[in-house]
Amino acid sequence: MRAIVCAVIVLATCFLGSGTARAKALTCRAVTVRGEAPSFASVASCAADEFLMSGGGRCEVPGSDLCSGVTKGRMHANHPTADLKGWVVDCYAVGGDTCSEATAICCKLK
Repeated sequence: MRAIVCAVIVLATCFLGSGTARAKALTCRAVTVRGEAPSFASVASCAADEFLMSGGGRCEVPGSDLCSGVTKGRMHANHPTADLKGWVVDCYAVGGDTCSEATAICCKLK
């Protein structure tokens, strides 16, 4: 993660200036959202002044702390949103959808 943060700071320094290179501070946070019934799909979104750095998620499996923790969920969607401002996760199990949790790493330059 450190290399990614450094690369972003270097890019911000090179491309955000207007003729003069200016260093910007990068601040990031994790946004986690649990999917609710009936579809259980989850979308973690960044604020308007943030950009998506990365994301991921998890599905309910036996013993997990998602929902009941009894189904064997399989992930069939794990990708950025179409506008690149969030992360989508969707899971399924035998008999239908099951709980999912999406996490987006949202950052901004200050």
